[in-house]
Amino acid sequence: MVGQAWEAALGIRALDKGDQKMKRKAYLLMALIVVGSVGCSRIAKEVYYGATGATGRVSELEQVKVDLAKYDGFEVKPFSDRMEGRGNTAFLAVVEAKVSEEIIKKTYLGTGGRNVLQISGELISYDTGSTTEKIAGPMEQAVCRVKLVDKSSGEVLGTGDCYGRAKSSARKGPEELAEGTGKAIAKWIIEHDTRGERPKEKD
Repeated sequence: MVGQAWEAALGIRALDKGDQKMKRKAYLLMALIVVGSVGCSRIAKEVYYGATGATGRVSELEQVKVDLAKYDGFEVKPFSDRMEGRGNTAFLAVVEAKVSEEIIKKTYLGTGGRNVLQISGELISYDTGSTTEKIAGPMEQAVCRVKLVDKSSGEVLGTGDCYGRAKSSARKGPEELAEGTGKAIAKWIIEHDTRGERPKEKD
């Protein structure tokens, strides 16, 4: 059963990228099958993260002390590379768009607006997981030092390290890590916005 589940999980990778809903449903179905098996926690994790994609979390360095509900718009500035040229250029090329996508999807902020929250960041670490993969399973990680800034005054409202992590061999790479970074930033904004998270749109 484990062998069949693993083969099926890998087979899902071949699904066309244009049908993401079908791909997620297939992964979740495989997760249910695998979780029911004994001694296959690594495979279960592989299937689960293949369905959910990259994860994101933030570690606040300078805590936000204002209610971000006062803002109705946002702006993402291009992220810089603090790794002296060792940063992943493909990640830097897509992270701005991925962060914007997650903020629009999950918060009440829109593009433009009267009161604008500005997001700026710099890539400080990029790990392809080659060291830990054999021990704990696949994991890639990008860490960005991010600032939330009031655009009109230039005041820094908060600073944090945002972690984008990919834990599936089927869904990894710069775009996945950029999406995880976007999830971390959106989650951070929601934590300090009394409006909470924007309700998910129905399929």
